[in-house]
Amino acid sequence: MPRQKPPHGSREAGALPRASVSPLRRGGPGGRGVLKIAMRCYYPDEFEKLIVDHGFRVLRRWGGYAGEPYGEGPELVIQFREGVG
Repeated sequence: MPRQKPPHGSREAGALPRASVSPLRRGGPGGRGVLKIAMRCYYPDEFEKLIVDHGFRVLRRWGGYAGEPYGEGPELVIQFREGVG
């Protein structure tokens, strides 16, 4: 499967994504802040290989939580279990 172009607005490798947060307090929002989140994005084939390389077996895959066919939906959903057998 060919690699897809990163989504619009994605960050360069190594950059931390930022998320705006608004903590709720009694009486309304309590201010606004920025939370740095360490995360890694994987291409679907890389993520599946990571699962298998750690001793799990892929059972099924979908393209989204609504059951879209793999490769056709907005997400990657993988069902897997322990062991190869």
